[in-house]
Amino acid sequence: HPNGRWLYSIQEEGSTVVLFDYNAATGRLSARQTLSTLPPGFAGSNFCSEILVSANGKFVYAGNRLHDSIGIFAVGENGVLSPAGNEWTRGNYPRSFSFDPTGNFLYCCNQRADNVTVFRVDKRSGRLNFTGHYAPVGNPSHIVFLDLASPAESLTQRLFREARLVECHSAQGAAGELPTNADLDECHGRTSPVLLDGEVVTTYHYSATYEFPYFIGCYRGEPVY
Repeated sequence: HPNGRWLYSIQEEGSTVVLFDYNAATGRLSARQTLSTLPPGFAGSNFCSEILVSANGKFVYAGNRLHDSIGIFAVGENGVLSPAGNEWTRGNYPRSFSFDPTGNFLYCCNQRADNVTVFRVDKRSGRLNFTGHYAPVGNPSHIVFLDLASPAESLTQRLFREARLVECHSAQGAAGELPTNADLDECHGRTSPVLLDGEVVTTYHYSATYEFPYFIGCYRGEPVY
């Protein structure tokens, strides 16, 4: 849980979720609650899979393989869970699921159905609303989101990708010509402060890409946004 005091464990063969209190000083876990991941009345076979806590700490999501659902639980003020719903995954054998970086969508890997299904997350109720979107993927087991603005990407490359460069030139014109030094002299080698995500940073005026599509860009005028 985001508060660091509660841990929720899913029991694969028991089809239950267990709430533990976590003692940071000793590292000990103390079980306080156990409840079923399945809706009342279900008596068939089931194996649990994924468990996630929403970023706001208000809901817990538990995967049910064979029942092919995601159990939804509301988190009380003391960490205790209460059932808030159960959503069919629109597939077979949900091996895992993940929130997108915004937390607005949940993507479910239906391993035996060979698809990934997409749900919109209602952050008030915790409910999952199927978007109608299926992505065909053979035997999906896990999904990870890649941050394209990772530290490996330079600041200038990020600014260029986000279209914050005031003016961009194609590295090769329609007739095949290349940009001249005069095209770049105004900005080549110069740096200026740029306001990015609320922080002033310094970057070069000039950026270029070396893979298709080929572009060269530079700042014109005042580069602080």
